[in-house]
Amino acid sequence: MLKRIHLTKALFQLLALIVLNVSINIAQAMETSFSMTAKSATFSGAGSASLFVSVVNQDGELVFSQSSNGTPIEWTLVNDITDGSYKFEITMSDIAPGKNSRDRVSNHKPNIVKKTGFVRVSDGKFVMEEIEESENTEEESVWRQVKSYSDQLARSAIEFLIPAAHADVLQNDDLIVVGSQCVGIDCVNGETFNFDTVILKENNLRVFFNDTSRTGSFPSTDWRLIVNETVNGGANLFAIEDSTAGNRIFTIDGGAPTNSLYIDRTGRIGIGTSNPATLLDLVNGDTPTVRLTQNGSSGWSPQTWDLVGNEVNFFVRDATNGSKLPFRIETGAPTNALYVDSTGNIGIGQANPTEALHVIGNAIVSGNLELGSSRFIKQEIKDLALNEAINTLSALEPVMFKYKHSPEQQSIGFIAEDVPDLVATEKRNSLRPMDIVAVLTKVVQEQQKTINELSTKLDTLIEQE
Repeated sequence: MLKRIHLTKALFQLLALIVLNVSINIAQAMETSFSMTAKSATFSGAGSASLFVSVVNQDGELVFSQSSNGTPIEWTLVNDITDGSYKFEITMSDIAPGKNSRDRVSNHKPNIVKKTGFVRVSDGKFVMEEIEESENTEEESVWRQVKSYSDQLARSAIEFLIPAAHADVLQNDDLIVVGSQCVGIDCVNGETFNFDTVILKENNLRVFFNDTSRTGSFPSTDWRLIVNETVNGGANLFAIEDSTAGNRIFTIDGGAPTNSLYIDRTGRIGIGTSNPATLLDLVNGDTPTVRLTQNGSSGWSPQTWDLVGNEVNFFVRDATNGSKLPFRIETGAPTNALYVDSTGNIGIGQANPTEALHVIGNAIVSGNLELGSSRFIKQEIKDLALNEAINTLSALEPVMFKYKHSPEQQSIGFIAEDVPDLVATEKRNSLRPMDIVAVLTKVVQEQQKTINELSTKLDTLIEQE
């Protein structure tokens, strides 16, 4: 009978290996490889059109990031590199960075594969030992499913063939344990529970949620709780895995600081604080930063932006192009320093802009100021009548005044409510300088014409004498 049992299990395992081999051939379209010298590490992605690598130190600080069109990426150690463990993440995709354009829609859904691992630096050099983190790959996911089915079939056969005395304990009713419980190969008699109700105790801690739904549209995704990696040099972590897809959805590194992620009873989320004041509250002792990284894996060109705030200013940093700061607001800036209303009008110092750009205060242009004046943007063009220009110029009343927002500065000009209708605006609360320039030009031209005529007559009289 034992031979029959072993033969049955062998057949199931052979079937599993055949299915697994087929799945591996499919899944190995993109594979990562990693090599090191004393001073450099090379990350490769065979079969990928896009490759992105990022490396963080033990404190979670980014020390290296780079993207490529699938070519290997090399990380070279700098002279002042700190000894310790460094975690890397490799992102591979089957679509090249920069292939997509925002002016057209791509129907291709990229196939993205992520791989993480660790390297150690000692005395400024890489330690030549493999301490790679074992990620859940597609073939492992397929293997788990095949193995699960084969184990179920093997278990059924064994339960049928082996006498009940040798079978697992089966409790055909609810199980109630009054007291604490220890599960695992390292549990001992006299286990100390303290306030723990359930203890899982062994060197490979996993909790697997196996949903056996197989009919209709019932959800059937399997999940797993993972505690720490199972390889030498792997990460200390707590993770939630979508075991059906083979993806780790949520991970917490061991040693993460208190209140790394905190959700209060109102649903507000604190990062670095247990007292979030807003829906999302990021607290840090020095320059809290939000990084937005487009790594090229979906076909768009790689680009990284930072939103940063500290005691000096709030700014947007273009981390890809020399860490330029295209936008900055200093602390203490007044209310409505920059205001964009619902129509798209922009106010500077003004909460109710009435034009595309409405400025309260002085403006300096260190360069040429050009006003659109092409005939292609105008209509009903006709000459300005001389008498209208003369009458308008005569009616203008230049005054001296001070703006209320700058009472210390003397200015000269006109009062919008008092100017003639020809140069008045519809609301009569502002002026268009070019209107007055046009009036002045017309009058000056006529005066110059008169001067030229008088000068010619005078020259003639002098010659006659």
